[in-house]
Amino acid sequence: MANQVWVGGVKLEILSGDVSHFDQAVREHIDAGGGWLAYSQERHHYQLHITAGTDIVIVYDH
Repeated sequence: MANQVWVGGVKLEILSGDVSHFDQAVREHIDAGGGWLAYSQERHHYQLHITAGTDIVIVYDH
């Protein structure tokens, strides 16, 4: 099983090695008050509206 990211019940296609970077970006964004977050990686580009109430699940394969 590879690392996985789910935001608001939707699985995002984040490369397994970049999941921790995405995790950090989301945490910093929520700490700054939330709102729209642009996240790009290779061919995947996301515009996410994230608040402290957004369900975010990050599964790390150990």
